[in-house]
Amino acid sequence: MAECPLCKAERKTRWYYEDELVWVADCETCGIPMIVWREHTMTVPLSGLIHMCMVIGKLFGNAQVRVKQRKLKDHLHWHIEL
Repeated sequence: MAECPLCKAERKTRWYYEDELVWVADCETCGIPMIVWREHTMTVPLSGLIHMCMVIGKLFGNAQVRVKQRKLKDHLHWHIEL
């Protein structure tokens, strides 16, 4: 999906982490760090969700995660409340 800003993954803000499954950067809209599943989908396997949680824990400890999709509702991403 070429029009999805999360698929484009442009480095417009601070980036914290990336691998073949996810990337973590400050949200361009609200400035809060977010973890983004690379594939344009809302359906992620359990192993992927576990991976996302492990990355968040490694980077931010026991941060709260907001899983509700607000602006971009069709590409899985979580905001990390520090």
